[in-house]
Amino acid sequence: MENRTLPIGKADDFFEVFVVDLMVTWECDCAFKIDIFEDGHFIEKEGDKLKRVESSIHRGSLIITPKNARKMLNALKNAIEVTNKEYCK
Repeated sequence: MENRTLPIGKADDFFEVFVVDLMVTWECDCAFKIDIFEDGHFIEKEGDKLKRVESSIHRGSLIITPKNARKMLNALKNAIEVTNKEYCK
């Protein structure tokens, strides 16, 4: 099968997220749901002191079929192997 790419443009409101956490659940319609969370540190005033509060912000969900989940898993495995060879010598 030929490898093909489609020229898909980014939406006007597109933004990249540095993911700090994922939650994967199995949906009843035979799909995986991957919830994506971003770092959400903020400063809160406690009396006369400032305190750093850590939290996660839910940035969205990805619904993916088992077939495409396997493709994603294999792509991640390959990327991790390459990264380990290049940077973890």
